[in-house]
Amino acid sequence: MLGRSFVGKNSVSTCAATARLFAAQSRASSSKSITTPLPNVPSQISEPLKFPAGISGPTKTENGLTVVTYPVPSTSVAVGLFFKAGTRYEDASNQGVSHVLRRLASKGTKSRTQVTLTRQLESLTEKFASVSGREIVGYTGEVLPNQVRSFVQLLGDIASPQLLEYQVKEAVQDALEDTEAAAKNLQEQLFETLHDQAYHGVGLGQSLYLPSWNSEKITAEAIRNYMSKYYTADRGLVVAIGDVDHRAVVDAVGDSVIVPATGAGAASGSKYVGGEVRLRGSDESHVLLAFEGASLHSKDRAKLLSLYVLRHILGGGSWISGRSVGDGKSSRLNTNLVSKYKEVASATSFVVPHSDSGLFGVYASGASGSAGVLAEGLAAELASLNKSVSAEEVARAKNLAKAEILFSTETRSEMACWVSRYSLFSDKFSAPAEFAADINRIGVADVQKALADLLKSNVTVIGAGELSALPIPPSIQKVLAK
Repeated sequence: MLGRSFVGKNSVSTCAATARLFAAQSRASSSKSITTPLPNVPSQISEPLKFPAGISGPTKTENGLTVVTYPVPSTSVAVGLFFKAGTRYEDASNQGVSHVLRRLASKGTKSRTQVTLTRQLESLTEKFASVSGREIVGYTGEVLPNQVRSFVQLLGDIASPQLLEYQVKEAVQDALEDTEAAAKNLQEQLFETLHDQAYHGVGLGQSLYLPSWNSEKITAEAIRNYMSKYYTADRGLVVAIGDVDHRAVVDAVGDSVIVPATGAGAASGSKYVGGEVRLRGSDESHVLLAFEGASLHSKDRAKLLSLYVLRHILGGGSWISGRSVGDGKSSRLNTNLVSKYKEVASATSFVVPHSDSGLFGVYASGASGSAGVLAEGLAAELASLNKSVSAEEVARAKNLAKAEILFSTETRSEMACWVSRYSLFSDKFSAPAEFAADINRIGVADVQKALADLLKSNVTVIGAGELSALPIPPSIQKVLAK
């Protein structure tokens, strides 16, 4: 997951863009297409737009940065500058620095004051965002095609913050407010705790947020040291999605984005370990079970795609949701857990790939005291898949998985995030359409093999709320082994 800050908005969301699968499928289920001519109304529809297939690049500029463009007909262009940085590259001396860098993005640069920078961002871009995650830090915006060069120049400037004392203090304070808000968000807490426990606080296990106890260590000097190691050309990437000329973008980046050629940065190793954490409270019960999944590397491609399919076989649902296409009513978790037990409020499954590891898990919530039902129910559904998965289930889940991938990259900004992840962290780039096409090759045996591999890893158990009935991990492993 990536934290994201927006200029002119008091909001923080995720960059790994949330798939709009259910809404899109509901729209698709309407009886009339918006392209269907109405009776007695002359059609105004011209020939469909033809989207070029294929990404231009990667191309190295003279200053060592990599440029990738994806030309599509559009009225605006999404442009992003990304670095292979983030929280897994932090250590005890600078933990939280990536979060602070995200908050520094609009505080001012070496050649622009905060006021000047903010005005230029607001005049140039439809939306500007700074993003930070476990393995990436970046800056993105959408501009008109004739303003790409100007925005690239601005991005190059943003990558060189001024780092005056008051600017750093403001950014640290902003980051601490984010941390406080995240602590009040149960979903954020669960996934932060999951990564911490799964990787025992090392590398991918480090928090996305600045810890309050380390805030005084995040000084201008600490930020400069971090940037000198990770804001470098050999770790950098510029992505442009829209009506752009690849050569023009390469020239603009070569002229405007000046960063050190190389640095001394290295990633902390991340070994999946597993374990248990209980976040005790008095309201409701929440249980999350997770396992080591698949990475973004091509050697894990079949497994990763199989896990996306598995996720949609398990599906999920909520007792308060309405019946509509894609809402998970016929999925296993909804049929065998949410609909079966009145104390269960909701259930879902998830896939989180990283560069060299990944997580797959299931999550359920329910009434206070239901932790035992939630944990055993989730484990039983995973175990049942070991015995029986039908070709019909796989076919349906494949269609949903393809839709999820395609709709999660529906906008230019979402596509820019996709391109950055697979260009920086995978040894083989694949466009979303290629991913979707590869899912067609997944069969029942692939899904069962991926599940068997999952269950070989130690389970990570995260509980929150009233947990008196939550079984210990060995008991859950016994249910998984049945």
